Amino acid sequence: MTGPPFLDALRRALPGRVLGRDNVPGVDNGRVRLTPACTVRPESAEDIGTALRYARDEGLPLTVRGGGHSTAGYCLNRTGVVLDMSSMRGVRLDADRQTVRVGGGARWQDIHPHLRGDRQRLIAVGCSSPQVGVAGALLGGGLSFASRAHGLGSDNVTAIELVLADGARTRVEEHSISPADRELFWACRGGGGGNFGVVTAMELRLHRPRTERMFGGQIVFPLQRAPDILPLYGEWTAALPDTLAAYLHISNRRDTRERTRRLWAMTITVIHDGVREEATELLRPLLTAGPLQAWSATAPLHDWEARVGAASAVAHRLAYIRSGVLPARAFTPDFVDTVCDFMPRSPSPESFLLWVHTGGRMARAPVAGAYPHRSSGSVYELKSIWRDETAARANVTWAYDFGEALRPHGTGAYVNQHDPLLTGWRTAYHGPHYDRLVAVKRRVDPARVLRFPQAIGSTYEPPGTSPPDLHLLDPDPARLRGR
Repeated sequence: MTGPPFLDALRRALPGRVLGRDNVPGVDNGRVRLTPACTVRPESAEDIGTALRYARDEGLPLTVRGGGHSTAGYCLNRTGVVLDMSSMRGVRLDADRQTVRVGGGARWQDIHPHLRGDRQRLIAVGCSSPQVGVAGALLGGGLSFASRAHGLGSDNVTAIELVLADGARTRVEEHSISPADRELFWACRGGGGGNFGVVTAMELRLHRPRTERMFGGQIVFPLQRAPDILPLYGEWTAALPDTLAAYLHISNRRDTRERTRRLWAMTITVIHDGVREEATELLRPLLTAGPLQAWSATAPLHDWEARVGAASAVAHRLAYIRSGVLPARAFTPDFVDTVCDFMPRSPSPESFLLWVHTGGRMARAPVAGAYPHRSSGSVYELKSIWRDETAARANVTWAYDFGEALRPHGTGAYVNQHDPLLTGWRTAYHGPHYDRLVAVKRRVDPARVLRFPQAIGSTYEPPGTSPPDLHLLDPDPARLRGR
């Protein structure tokens, strides 16, 4: 455990950058409230190296808070050091090279102002939620409205600058001279954040879309029509061109025909990198299926992200989040029955189930990183959200059982949606790449300074029982044997 000598020495080494216990940053998931032994807000790679060396010498875990959207709260801890990267949010656009350099604490919304005006024809690919941190999203893969057209977010990373666990600074890229650096670059593009070093900056490849203003819209059906709409959605999305992405969101929303009533509904959000006429023809199977509501508009990609992507935030409510990876055409009668059984039984009307439409260029990366789920048809996010502290058990148990019922239909889980109750998480998150990722971890962080319960090389494994033990949702790495 730390004591005054450690904290005093760190404050002297980093004057003004060690936060007091009354100034601890929070996370999007309001269920997670932790006060670490020490929070450092670095302003440079040198500051990060100093904090890492202190943590290593004291035998403390160090976790990294970028955008603050770690679903399980793994960016925080109770016993060690938290690096709050919010002072390193710089963005530098190189329009000639069609790249952008972003700081380790930048969020997607920090990039948007640099791509407006006469530079609006360039887009960054990797996340559809503007409030999410860039580095964290891309280290785990990065799924965007434009990923089917332009590739997985991590595949659009051209260089990464890191501070390693021993305090050394390095830059890795696809064409690094050292094979070890190329292997680290591979691991950092899909292996998950907080594992191999602290990202100080990333360079991303930008794209020029086919149209300056992308076509988008939403089509709404009542959940009671899931037996015919979900299979139609599955067959339709499996045959779409790469230019169109169609997300599906099941939530409790206001009835568009009777505003005083609420109902469980399926909202299909489409974004098309092309003209309206193309999209309208592609949407014909859904538009002729009798939706409750349908609307469309054209706007730049970042406007769609701000308008639609922000809706997936927990926004500091209490939450437990699960994920799953599904093959194309996964919407079998058994799958649909499971969804129709569980969704109306949600203890909270604020919970929702979201499918991210994958495939397209994501499956055809010329130089792939460690993301293992390229052949999937979709990735779902199940977000159990509530407000009353006493309702935790009912909401967590509902989501846990729902996720377990969906697992036989899937092929894994998304590492950017860490789930402390997920059994077999190593294979679920990392597929065949786990042992290779462990080898990288042992080389760059042999003392496991960077650690949390489901970090690469962790021994943590939940028991997989229902009702689940709510104490397992505590992200503290010491209590959960994260080492």
